Amino acid sequence: IVISLRKFPKIVNSCSTIVLIALVSVSIKNSISIGISYSKMPESVVKTSVDPVFHLSKTGKNVIIIMQDRCFSPLVPYVFDESPVLKQKFDGFIFYPNTISFGKLTMIGTPGIFGGYDFTPFEINKRSNETLQQKHNQSILSMPVLFSENGWNTTVADMPYENYLEQPQTAMYKGYEQVNRVIAHGTYSDVWYKLNNIEKEPFMSDKIKRNFIWFGLFKMVPPALRQIIYHQEYWLSYNKYDDTSKFIDNYSEIDLLPELTDTNADKNSFIIIDNEATHESIMLQAPDYVPVKKVTQFGNSIYSHEVQFSAMSGIFLRLSEFFDYLKANSVYDNTKIIIVSDHGMGMNMKEFDNITQRFRFLKENVTATLLVKDFNSHGEIKTDNAFMTNADTPALAAKDLIKDAKNPFTGNNLAVENKNDYVKIVNAPAESTRIRFNTQFKIADDDWYTVKDNIFEDSNWSQYKLSK
Repeated sequence: IVISLRKFPKIVNSCSTIVLIALVSVSIKNSISIGISYSKMPESVVKTSVDPVFHLSKTGKNVIIIMQDRCFSPLVPYVFDESPVLKQKFDGFIFYPNTISFGKLTMIGTPGIFGGYDFTPFEINKRSNETLQQKHNQSILSMPVLFSENGWNTTVADMPYENYLEQPQTAMYKGYEQVNRVIAHGTYSDVWYKLNNIEKEPFMSDKIKRNFIWFGLFKMVPPALRQIIYHQEYWLSYNKYDDTSKFIDNYSEIDLLPELTDTNADKNSFIIIDNEATHESIMLQAPDYVPVKKVTQFGNSIYSHEVQFSAMSGIFLRLSEFFDYLKANSVYDNTKIIIVSDHGMGMNMKEFDNITQRFRFLKENVTATLLVKDFNSHGEIKTDNAFMTNADTPALAAKDLIKDAKNPFTGNNLAVENKNDYVKIVNAPAESTRIRFNTQFKIADDDWYTVKDNIFEDSNWSQYKLSK
């Protein structure tokens, strides 16, 4: 460079001028592009007060499904043992510990919850005439469309990967105006902070300031070398406020459920709520398990120092308070409630053999929480060891309400005769939401697994061989 500057000053100056003009042009183009994209972004919905968005009927029937992301089934008994009051407050509930999901990721585990067995990974891959985006959207809409076609009011809140995108989308609901869509995730955080006299942490502003610089550095690196520096621990945009802010965005919705719910519906009401508080878990203050600046009291459970246990305890206690509200307003008996999770987590609790078989995942990863309260059901929470999957959710929701309930997009019955035939679990990576036209999950032939009858019997687990 030094030699070139001395020997060819005119050429260097000319090249510098060309590069400068090019960079200015690119900067102007990018600034315009950013401005246009920013103007199209929907404004964040942040409420300063709480008004009911979920409407239940006192005279008809109600069905509430709460999809609690990564609610870890093996910890559920310990949560109830830690807070015995829950056993009475979860009045009429049945806990199904022998429940499995179809993968260890939300993208894999949720379609079956919302759409039933037609939307498990294996069945999704069989229908290659539709994109994954289309099939995911169909799964989300399955129960709302089914119930609305049978005369019910339907409401969905914060469904995962709407239109196969990370951020909430309205496009996929066009043509389904009968489905009332609510955004509650983060909407009531400011209200919650104010009510609880807790200062909101600068989660987003810190992240933007940091990433503004790091993205510039990322763009300076030639594309061929970006993989070397990206996705390393030092590159991640995590900050000290991440966990708490994300947790409160979800926790606030569950904590405020009594205020967000009224009993003024004019007909039967069907509601699905997706909540991620148990996924964005943090330590909470025992014994009430509430958020505080610094936790000083832990519970007595052997898992009391596990953030997952702490977050689950807090959410279950807040749900029990919501159930108290339903009872006080005479809508508990005419309401069916299902609490379900999309997957488990990689926490080896020694309840499964993860050594002898050596699968590529811990079996705990693919467990699913399932708790069900039927109409007019009462008594201390019970345990039922029947073999279940989270894809049983739609059939459980429609049971005794819609005769021979069928999925509106596939025409198949929601209830299946032998669920063992459908349990094909995958150890698959997440699908990129930027890819819009893939029709199948990319899953290696040796990454399919199955389990039958009793998930706690290790002999019931095996690798599933795809037939050629």
